[in-house]
Amino acid sequence: MIIKHAVTKSGGTTMNGSTSRITINSGGSLTFRETLNVGSGELHVNPGGVLSANIIYLNTSSTCGLNGMITSTSTMHLDGHFNGSPTIMVVGNLLVGAHNKNQPFTALNIQVTGNMTVQNAKLTWTSGTVTVGGNFELIGTTGDVDVPNGSSLDISGTLATNNLLTIDGPSDPGPGGTVSWGVGNVILSGNNTDLNNCPLPYSSPFDLTTCSQGAESIETALFVNISEDPGQQWSTLFGVDVFYFDSMSNGNYSNVNLVGISTFDHMIVHQGGKVFGALDTLSQWGVNSQQMTVGDLITDGWGTEV
Repeated sequence: MIIKHAVTKSGGTTMNGSTSRITINSGGSLTFRETLNVGSGELHVNPGGVLSANIIYLNTSSTCGLNGMITSTSTMHLDGHFNGSPTIMVVGNLLVGAHNKNQPFTALNIQVTGNMTVQNAKLTWTSGTVTVGGNFELIGTTGDVDVPNGSSLDISGTLATNNLLTIDGPSDPGPGGTVSWGVGNVILSGNNTDLNNCPLPYSSPFDLTTCSQGAESIETALFVNISEDPGQQWSTLFGVDVFYFDSMSNGNYSNVNLVGISTFDHMIVHQGGKVFGALDTLSQWGVNSQQMTVGDLITDGWGTEV
């Protein structure tokens, strides 16, 4: 099956058989409202292609290329041999490996809102970032995770490794990027040098190249709001804080505190019209939206540059 345009299925599907193959070309999208279960065969997503499903299980028979955008709104398993440069977003938990198959990616961007587990697999990439909203665990009897120089593995929860498995640089060990975690100390099992064979103690963020705590990163939470008329399109974002203006009437506001984001001395909420809304496929304009502007709202109803 070759996907060249948008294809949506209200249910799910299971693919088996070593000769079975799905290819999503550039400009093509394949969407399942339920589960995509690839038990064997090949699934390829070419650059510019889109794959999405509620649950995604990929246990392919041979090496497959994953590129473009891949989204799971629940759970995803990467259990085949994969390469390529994908953006993978999982609104739930991600399992990589479990069947002794490797994932040597090039440019890789993974965003997981839940937990991520790498089991019996070697996960590598040459550029990009892996961001985990929950806990990260490296388990099994083989494999490791290679974080390249200039890249990062960012974990909001706990970081755990076991059975002599390591998170290190591409040369095993060698120069690598930065590993950060948000809760407690690294949980070690069976090995006291799990981060690039560096000596203890480990402090987040940890620089794999220097075997020391890296500079504290300055985190600025991004907030984006796109709020259309009821029943129209909604734009979904991952890994950001979102503040909704639905409950705020149009007008001027002062000392507005967006919890976890920022405080604005002056702010105006006003109609954004069809310029700032999501694209309306039936016209060249967007759909109606609300917009927020910050600045001096006393002298200029649209706000001034800040």
